Amino acid sequence: MWLLPEAIGVRCRGLSSKLQAALYDFGIEDSFRLAAYRLNVHYGFGLSPERIRLTTLEAAKKHAETLDSREPVRTLPATGAEAIAAQCDGTMV
Repeated sequence: MWLLPEAIGVRCRGLSSKLQAALYDFGIEDSFRLAAYRLNVHYGFGLSPERIRLTTLEAAKKHAETLDSREPVRTLPATGAEAIAAQCDGTMV
């Protein structure tokens, strides 16, 4: 027998992944007080600005750790080329 919280993936005082995403989106765009207001307007229920702040900061920390652990897209060599060939036709002189 499935209980509703298990079926939808939430726990007591927990947040679903979709609600976390909405809080993060609202929290990074505006003040947390305005994010609480927008949550009420869009979804019809409210959470405290402090809860939105904590959720936003947790998500931001997780994203920062992910970005910090990634390798750079490309790495320049430590030394430059031995020679560079260039040509000038005089039009830009």
